This record gives sequence, C-alpha cells and structure tokens, in this order.
Amino acid sequence: MKIEWRYIITGIALLAVLMLAGSYWLMQHGHAQPQIVAAPDREDEALQISAPQSSREIQVYVGGAVTAAGVYHLMEGDRVHQALALAVPLPSADLRYLGMARELVDGESILVPELQPGESGQSAGNSIQSAAGGKININRASSAELDAGLEGIGPGLAQQIVDYRNSNGPFKKVEDIRKVGGIGEKRFEAIKDNITVY
Repeated sequence: MKIEWRYIITGIALLAVLMLAGSYWLMQHGHAQPQIVAAPDREDEALQISAPQSSREIQVYVGGAVTAAGVYHLMEGDRVHQALALAVPLPSADLRYLGMARELVDGESILVPELQPGESGQSAGNSIQSAAGGKININRASSAELDAGLEGIGPGLAQQIVDYRNSNGPFKKVEDIRKVGGIGEKRFEAIKDNITVY
C-alpha cells in the first residue's frame, strides 16, 4: 500500500504541534521547584542571643555637692562612681551612702549631700589628707585647710587654689599647683613635700 507524502508531512506537523502544546501546558501547570531557604547559622544566632546589652546609652543627672552638676551620657551597665567622676565631687561631698558600685538606671538623679558640721572628709572615705605622711590633698582640701596646713599659703591664695581646681578639674600631679597664680618656684619648693593629689 502506497502512502502519500502529504499524509506523512501532515502527521509530522500534527505531532510537532502536540509536543509544543504539551510543553507549554507543563510550563504553566507543572509543579514549581521548592525554594531552598538557608537555615540560620547557629553560631550567628548564638552570638545574637548572647550579645551583651551594654551598648545602649543612658542619661543620668548628678547634682548637689559637685563641681559640675548636669545631665551626663553614660552606657548601660555603668556604675555610680563613673557618673560622679564626671561631675567631680566637692571636698565637702559626703559619699558614704551613695552606693558607689551600684549600676546606674536611665533617667535617675544622683544628689550628692554635703558633710554636716563636725564631720570630716575622712569619715566619708573622702580623706583630706593621705594616710601616709599626713599630706594635704590639694584636690580635696578646703581653702581653710589649705591655709592652716601649708606654710606660706594664706586665705587668699588658698581660695585661688580651690577656684582653679573647680574651674579646671582636679590636679593630676603636685607640680600642677604652680599653674595657680601666686605660686612660684620658691613657694612650690616650700610646700611640695606636704601635698598630694591622691
């Protein structure tokens, strides 16, 4: 039986159309490949969980018997003594009951009381004189104590020392007292063995 070429060509064309239609249908209705989502890195997750929460800034007001009362910016986890170091307590400050090692709380106020008449800085743990040698602490002594305890330092010069310290912060070394007007080399030599900054 002789098959005509036109039937063969028609059949091939029909088959090709069917194959194209089937491919199109599979593309439209076939199952999408599942999306692969990477599992979280356990190490990174652990780091996030255990990361310290000390990077948050807090604000604390320090007032009372301090040189520079005001609002200070510290970090969460900082302690009372760190806030006081910024405000610089006065020589008359009573630090006995402030809880120096306590953690600060955002928004709190720290009011530093003054020593009552008759109390000394030593009773507050804020000694005027050092334990060794009985030297005058020029960072903590009052003008009256500087006048009475140091040779050649009268009331006026003693007050200048206190004023300089209040304006510029505590002395870092005993030689810094020469920055106060009226204290030259000769006067410094007379008092240097009787003063301390600690």
